[in-house]
Amino acid sequence: MKPLPFFLILAIFAIASPPCPANDYQISDENGQEIKLPPSVIIYTQTHPGGWKKEATLHAPKIKSHIRYSGLEQIRIVTIEIPHPMQDETLGAIQKIYILDKDALIIGYREFHAWDKKATFLVKLNGVINYIKVFITCSKHGDWLSEIRF
Repeated sequence: MKPLPFFLILAIFAIASPPCPANDYQISDENGQEIKLPPSVIIYTQTHPGGWKKEATLHAPKIKSHIRYSGLEQIRIVTIEIPHPMQDETLGAIQKIYILDKDALIIGYREFHAWDKKATFLVKLNGVINYIKVFITCSKHGDWLSEIRF
């Protein structure tokens, strides 16, 4: 019996472990305009990693956060690190990190390259923000979404 082709094995994994039903997830730009994701976009999560269960922890953001005050205004300083190794494009690397607020507005964005040492991003969040979503794109493992509460 011949071994199964690689793409067929991936299809079986995808069926056996379905990704997060996030195809209807809405993201808005800074002007509040909705950014439509194509129906083919699959967004994985830690609880719904699709065929990437072993790799899921590589895509879980490590968060450090502290609050500073500027007068009466609260500023939350957040450092986000994705523990995924930054390898060459064929082995996979974190390409982008988006920070979304509770209304799915993009409040932070950074692009990475395979030659970057780490996928680390520092963002200042003005006002009282107790919840963000971290959306990352990996060149090998696709798009991942994590929800963070402070």
